[in-house]
Amino acid sequence: MSKELEQKNTSCINDKLINSLKLIETLSNTLGVKEKDKILFDIEEINQNELRIRIKNGSLNYKTPWFAIKNEEPYVFMPAEIFDIVLKMLKNAQRESFELKLERSIWQHFPVDFGDVWRVAMDELSKQKFVKEPDLDKIIEKIKREHPNLFVDLSNLVEMQRENDD
Repeated sequence: MSKELEQKNTSCINDKLINSLKLIETLSNTLGVKEKDKILFDIEEINQNELRIRIKNGSLNYKTPWFAIKNEEPYVFMPAEIFDIVLKMLKNAQRESFELKLERSIWQHFPVDFGDVWRVAMDELSKQKFVKEPDLDKIIEKIKREHPNLFVDLSNLVEMQRENDD
């Protein structure tokens, strides 16, 4: 291998390792792991069914996530309790995001009673199985067509205003 190609490969590996270490730093900060509690492991594959892990930084602690690097790739090992908390937080954030989108979609259609439209929308959503996130605007438009009494009729208001102006 030429020296130039070897330097380029070394540079790519170093860049990959630096990016992996930056990601581990970001993840440890996000998970709230203090620098003194951070454990960094190196993983070595002994054979197809066996790995050897060595502590590179920190001391053994079973209550915090462990960070590892294998072939410049970052990994995180964590107690199931912490993983469960992370999953619950993600589910909660996903639910809140969905609810905010639904709320925005409902308000854009000028509901007479927001709560009534919300309940009808939730009933409509529960009837269907979605592979991906549903188009909430289309669902609210469908509800508006099927239940026009739940929404302000803007065209009627404009017409009434014109009549009053005359």
